Amino acid sequence: LLLHGGGQEGDKVIGSGRAACSQFSGSLRNLNYIAVCPTALRAPWRSAINDPWIRALLAEAEALFNVDLNRVYVAGHSMGGYGTWHFGPKYCDRFAAIGAMCGGGSNGLKNLRDTNTFVYLYHGGDDTRVRPGNSQATAKRMLKDGNDFVYTQLPNKGHSCPRSAIEEMFTFFARKRLTVKKRIQGRTRSSFFAKQTRDEIKYFGKLKTR
Repeated sequence: LLLHGGGQEGDKVIGSGRAACSQFSGSLRNLNYIAVCPTALRAPWRSAINDPWIRALLAEAEALFNVDLNRVYVAGHSMGGYGTWHFGPKYCDRFAAIGAMCGGGSNGLKNLRDTNTFVYLYHGGDDTRVRPGNSQATAKRMLKDGNDFVYTQLPNKGHSCPRSAIEEMFTFFARKRLTVKKRIQGRTRSSFFAKQTRDEIKYFGKLKTR
């Protein structure tokens, strides 16, 4: 799940899922990932209207594609970094790792620690749009509290999202699996094996099994 940056001007959302796809696609090209890149219904991502939209989108992706439920991740840049701090801790029982880039947040650190959810933090050291102080403070707090995390800060990158940081994040993601007890560990747990919900049967029909 890749969250775009931007903001809100009147009734218009600035930024799009298409932009997030373009931002991350180069680094995803050689990885066996399914990328879901929504556009926020309203900015910022923490707006209440976005929560059911994101939950429904993930449920639809899991119904349509062969998703390894042990390896679902959320990441975003700028406003998407803030959004990652919203959705990641809130739904840490379903995300194996989260990646917040040039955003800010420190909510839900206990939830992330208790579920052993990995956190990748990136910030440009000279970012003047979203200054790195919050990310630095969060990294220090996670170090003290024993969270599983990596903090990367690069000089002379401003508010950009460099490909080197994206690829480093995905390298760490590839090693992380969901650890909460309700997931089966050590192997792929396909969403195709999950019991169909009433809504899935309504919209996609009942799956036939041999």
